[in-house]
Amino acid sequence: MIFKHLRKFIKTIMWGIAILIVPAFVLYGVGSAVKNRRSGYAGELFGEKVPWDKYQQAKQAVRNNAWMQYGDELEKYINLEEQTWTRLILLHEAKQKKIKVSKEELFTYIKSLPLFSYNNLDSENYTMLTARLFNQTTAEFEAGIQGSILTNKLMENITDTLIINDAEIKESYVTDQEKATASYVLIQTTSYLDQISVDNEENLTNYYQTHKEEFKTQEQVNVEYIEIKLDPFKKNIVINDERIDRYYENNKEDYVIAAEEKKDKDDESAETPKEEPKTKYKLLAEVKDSIKNKLVEKEMNNLASEKARKILHALYADANLGKAAQQNGLTVQQTGPFSMAKEIPGIGLNFQFLKTAFSLQTGDISEIIKSPSAYYILKPIKKIEPYVAEYSVVKDQVKQAYQQTESKVLAEKEAGEILKNLKDSMQNKSLSFEDAAKQLKLDLKTAENFTRNGYIKELGFAEDFTKTAFSLPPQKVSELVNTSRGFCILSLKTITPIDEALFETEKEKYREKILAKKRNEYLNKWFEKLKQTANPVSYEEKNKLP
Repeated sequence: MIFKHLRKFIKTIMWGIAILIVPAFVLYGVGSAVKNRRSGYAGELFGEKVPWDKYQQAKQAVRNNAWMQYGDELEKYINLEEQTWTRLILLHEAKQKKIKVSKEELFTYIKSLPLFSYNNLDSENYTMLTARLFNQTTAEFEAGIQGSILTNKLMENITDTLIINDAEIKESYVTDQEKATASYVLIQTTSYLDQISVDNEENLTNYYQTHKEEFKTQEQVNVEYIEIKLDPFKKNIVINDERIDRYYENNKEDYVIAAEEKKDKDDESAETPKEEPKTKYKLLAEVKDSIKNKLVEKEMNNLASEKARKILHALYADANLGKAAQQNGLTVQQTGPFSMAKEIPGIGLNFQFLKTAFSLQTGDISEIIKSPSAYYILKPIKKIEPYVAEYSVVKDQVKQAYQQTESKVLAEKEAGEILKNLKDSMQNKSLSFEDAAKQLKLDLKTAENFTRNGYIKELGFAEDFTKTAFSLPPQKVSELVNTSRGFCILSLKTITPIDEALFETEKEKYREKILAKKRNEYLNKWFEKLKQTANPVSYEEKNKLP
């Protein structure tokens, strides 16, 4: 019963060693599994080749850390390849600085992790847990943890002299918490679209000639791929009642009846208080079908994944995509050219497929890519560099761009006239901004209690607007402020200062927040210099990383 409720439990774990927050670098040619497995090297760092197995060990350690934080959807949150290369650079630097991790430190840390203190795991269960969850021996898992402690120690050493003074804390708190209210007039760009004719061919061609870069296509790639769909495996999967019963018992916490649900089912007429009720669970009969569907889906993924690994293994020996597909009863498909901004033809939206297709070099073969309905192995066969499209091809886009540009010119001109009239009324008639706007029959709006980095209902995140508002003296009118919606003229009404008493209670929390930010900024600069020294090369020597 070691694994009972484990998946749900893991979601609450705060991983002691954070995912490295130092920005890594974009990897050109990342993920070429076949070429680099055969060559034996993943790239170069500090002028030395990085063995493929060393790279994979680092990647597994990064994956372990990420899974502990984010679960199965870890790739939504981090780039494993970037973090792997970052880890390798930091481990090299830790070695240069002779940073060590003792066995006592290592095992004390592992024992402190909630995952390994859960149910008081003994050595046998610890071995089983690392094998089941991480597909590693304990020695492999411990080597990864040791490396994470090393990099953590390195970054602590780099930043341990940084401090935050009270003035910095106060400044940050004021920036976050001080609020303003302002009146404003918005002259929307879209209000002038109808005044711009798009029938004059000369205007359109002139605009195209002077703005050609706006109509440059994005880089495109054409990809061949093998698709291993999940559905064909379904017909051969049999889930018996014993397996369903076992799943139900091992995951019973997923089927607890919520408090609201229990209240509806309990007798509410009782007048005397009862003892704390025992936990109630949904009956197996109620959830049996959903459990069966989960188990079928899991088995489908297992079988499809196994077939994908078999194909990829064959490609290590012979990188012929067509031959590997044919040997496994599949066919090679082709996407046709697509860009980063478009759905992948025949695939749809799949970020991992998209990222891999543009990262690989032409002819490289990828690692396995998973989607909800299939597994993929792909090979780019042609890359199309960006080019300026012919006028006839992008004429509709030219019309739209011309119309938007000219309508903005009209909006700015009109806004300038309105600003002049507002200032004249305020000066000559001693009117407030609000009264002057009403007299001129303008649509006066109010933005209430916004912060410097806050969201304004009508305008969204408008940095120039908030910056202007907080810098204005009360009842003074601003110059034109350009926003995504159009041009604003505004006047500050009030600024609500921070609550000093509340600040004192939250001061230390903000100290940690600002110190973390300061550490990150310092680490960014430090790592940028270290990266230049490392001069990383990924997979192909010609692909120097920036």
